[in-house]
Parts: sequence; C-alpha cells; structure tokens
Amino acid sequence: MKALRILIIEQFLKSGPETVESLSIKLKQKGFTCSLRSIYRDLLLLEEHFSDPQLEIKKSDGEFNRKKWVIAKKERSKINDADTFIKAFLLDQFTPQWLRKTSGSAIEILQQHDFKIPAKAIGEIMSEIPPEAVIHSNWCEFQYNEKTLEHIRKVLWAISNKKNIRIKHFFHREWRDQSYKPYRMIYHRGTIHIAGWLLEDRKKPFFSIRELEAIENIELSNDRKKVNVTIKEARKELNNRFGIHDSEEQKPVNIKIQMGEGPYLFLSRRYWHASQKFYKTTSDDYFMELKCVINIELIGWLFSWLEHIKVISPVALKKSMEERADFLSKMYKKNLLPVNPSNTNQPYLMG
Repeated sequence: MKALRILIIEQFLKSGPETVESLSIKLKQKGFTCSLRSIYRDLLLLEEHFSDPQLEIKKSDGEFNRKKWVIAKKERSKINDADTFIKAFLLDQFTPQWLRKTSGSAIEILQQHDFKIPAKAIGEIMSEIPPEAVIHSNWCEFQYNEKTLEHIRKVLWAISNKKNIRIKHFFHREWRDQSYKPYRMIYHRGTIHIAGWLLEDRKKPFFSIRELEAIENIELSNDRKKVNVTIKEARKELNNRFGIHDSEEQKPVNIKIQMGEGPYLFLSRRYWHASQKFYKTTSDDYFMELKCVINIELIGWLFSWLEHIKVISPVALKKSMEERADFLSKMYKKNLLPVNPSNTNQPYLMG
C-alpha cells in the first residue's frame, strides 16, 4: 500500500504544487487514510529516489506541513560569463579539423543551454567577433577518414575492458598483423597514436607506440593474454622517450644543448620533455638539459633548429648528428635517392 500511495503522490505533484495537508485530502478521496507525518515521510522518500532526465522535485521553504512540493521540468543552466564564451570560441577555432567535423561547435552547445553574454563591453565585442579572427593552420594535422572514429572506439573499448586487439599496421617497410595490448591513446604532433605492448615476434611483450593512421585494420579480440609489466613501467617507458617514437636504445642519457638567446626564449617557454631544464650562465650562454633515450624523433627535432642549436653532450648524440649531416650533404651533392628507414634507430645505411 505504501508504494502505491507514493506513486499516487507522484502523479499529484506532476499536476501542480501540493502541501502535506492538500495531499492528505486528495489521498482520502482515493481511499488512503494516513497521518500527515506519514505523507511527509513519503515525500522525503520520493525526493530521495526520484530520477528523471527532464524532471525534478522542487519544494518551498517552511515547516513540513506548509511546504509546497511540485514535479516540474529541470531548469536549464544560465551561463553568464564572457570568459566562457571566449574559451568556447577558441576551442572551436583551435580544435583539430577532423574533430571539428565530427563533434560540432562548442558555441552551439552553450547556446543550447541558454548561454547569455553579459551586457558589458567585452561581451558585446566577443559576441560580434568574426570566426576568421582566429584560425587554425591545420599544419601537420592528419587527414580525417571514415575509419578514424571506428578505430578510436575499438581502442578505447579494449583499454576500458583490458582486452587485446589485433592490428594490421605498417612497420619497418611492411604490413604486419599482430596481437597488441593497448595501454593509452596519445595525441602527439597533430596525430593520434596508441601506446601498448606488441605480443608477438619477441620473447617478451615489447612496449611500442603505433600511429593510428598507419593502422589499416583493428579487430577486437577476446584474447586476455596477460602482460607481465606494470603501469608504472609503462609510464617510465613514456617518460624516457623524447616525444613518443620507439628506439632500440632503452637507456636514457644526459643531454646538453647550447643555443642563442632567441631560440632560448622560444624553447624555454614550451614543454618538450618532463626532465627539461633551461638556464643562462654568467657569461650569457644559454643551455637546455634533459635526460631521455636517443631516438629518431629527438634527432629530427634537433635538426629542425639547424645551426641555431648545438649538441654539447653526449658524444653518441654528437656523432649521430655529424653522420646525418654528412649523409645529407652527400645526398644532395651526389643526387642520391631519399632513404626509407629500416628501423627507428638507423634511418639510413652508410656506405
């Protein structure tokens, strides 16, 4: 009887505001005889367990028999913040092109929630700002294709459910079909990658990062082959790398780079690696120090600064820079063909 009584009270509240006393009268008309205190307890239970995506229970202040209860539509949040608009505007402009095509506009989402801009100068200015005022160069952004979101969903499902997947991917100049244990999805330099363990071709699982767009196919798997490594070890793997690229080198080394004031001002205000340290000496020399493994991404990044930075140590990295500079010189002087890397640690063959 109590459950039925609560259901009837719920229907009364959906019709309009009610007090404990008005509900008592209406319940008696339905054949229910109970105290005001019982009705009040029913209301508290209904309030505690009521769940509806569009409706909510509202009540006025006062003593238990003077309060008014009603079930009505939820009020939309009233946002009144110029900074919120600016952030949403920038989010729309700076979001990668492929994601903008699939996720829609942040501004439109705000408007759906009755977003209002304050009647202040900044609000008035920002409400009239043209989209062309801030643009995205889309430089280095990968080109969206229909498989991208499908791959993302499969990888996220596998991570969430701690399952393996099979990936057909381009690796070392050939397509491979391998079992893979995904650990994280990483957005890096305009491209989505997945980090995890390759479970084949080696005596033990090998932590490897694969570019999502280099994966031709992903198949979900019920294979629960365990990876005998910890999350701590995976984080260490990521922290040891410059960027995300794989390398046969596993041991981090101390690296010291010298530069002029201009590059120093640019580099020191950006994140490159967790271990980075920038400093200026009393003789006005500028340096960057970090500790990571030597991989092709590090070497490529160093070369992107051309003569504006110089490797001071270690000797192995200086030698790699020298050899590659020498090879590049020969490639252009002798009109040699570009080299397709055979692996991430040795991108060309000397000879």
